[in-house]
Amino acid sequence: MSTRMYKVCRAVLVVALAIVVGWSVTAGNPVVPVTAVAVAVGLMYLCRRATEEVIDDERIHHIYEKASAATMRLLLPAMGLAAVVLLSLKENLSVELAFLGEALGYSVCVVLLVYLTFYSYFSRKL
Repeated sequence: MSTRMYKVCRAVLVVALAIVVGWSVTAGNPVVPVTAVAVAVGLMYLCRRATEEVIDDERIHHIYEKASAATMRLLLPAMGLAAVVLLSLKENLSVELAFLGEALGYSVCVVLLVYLTFYSYFSRKL
C-alpha cells in the first residue's frame, strides 16, 4: 500500500468512526462507540502495517516529543492555576464550578504522576 492509500484509508476510517459515534450518541447506546473505536484502532494498525513506504521518521518523532513537552509545560500550570482559583472562590461560586476546580486539581495530579512514572521508566531504560 502506498502512503497515499494509507491516508485515504485513514480518512475513511475517521469518517466512518465519526458517523458511528454520532449515531450511537443520539441513540443513547454507550457500548457501540467503545467497540467502534477499538475496531477503528485495529483497522488503522492493519492499514499502517500494509504500507511499504516510510510514514514517519526520526524528525517527526522529535517534533512529537517537542510538541508534547510544550503542551505539558503550557497546560498543566494553566489547569493548576484554574483549579486553585476555582477552589479559593468555592464559597462564592456554584457547586458545579467548585466541582470543576476539584476535578481540574485531581486531573493535574494524575497527569503529573503519569508523567513522572514515564520519566523515571525512560530515564532508567536509556
